[in-house]
Amino acid sequence: MSVHSPFAPDNHPDPQRKPVLNLYAALAVAILAGFTPSILLALVGLVFLAGVLAYAYRLRARSEPEGLAANHATYVIRTIWIGGVLALLTTTIGGVIMLTDIDYTPFDRCAQSITGQAETLATNPDFALIWQLTSPCMDEFLHVNMRGITIAGLAAIVPVALYFALRFIRGLSRAIKGYRIANPKMWL
Repeated sequence: MSVHSPFAPDNHPDPQRKPVLNLYAALAVAILAGFTPSILLALVGLVFLAGVLAYAYRLRARSEPEGLAANHATYVIRTIWIGGVLALLTTTIGGVIMLTDIDYTPFDRCAQSITGQAETLATNPDFALIWQLTSPCMDEFLHVNMRGITIAGLAAIVPVALYFALRFIRGLSRAIKGYRIANPKMWL
């Protein structure tokens, strides 16, 4: 006689498995879009992530409380919320690193040009003009500050990317096999 584990798949396929796999597919698209170097795609990824969150809440509400779909929906919901809090924290750390490590002296000569146009910029914030006034200083600014910018960027992005990747792989591997997550409310 075998003992049935609530975390092992049944011999017959679970009808909730397909929506769970769809949830992870949508999460993958949101994560990949969110971590692209394109600002537009990252924003699309953020909006898509909000849609995944809404879908996970809806899936959990329509599922049996102890079922496969509710289990994985709870896991994905926690992944998104905890990942968001982690992103706020690491972005703050990256910002502090940038504020303390950035040398603004390469912008001194451009700052004089911007100051000369302050009245025009205050009444009509023209980003093309701002770029025109700052671009002569940009190469030197980046050269002098590349180390600080890189460290700040890595501090802001890598922990969040690793967190989402770890949670995604763990959840998807369990879902593919039809297994539930032992503790879907865990932090890691």
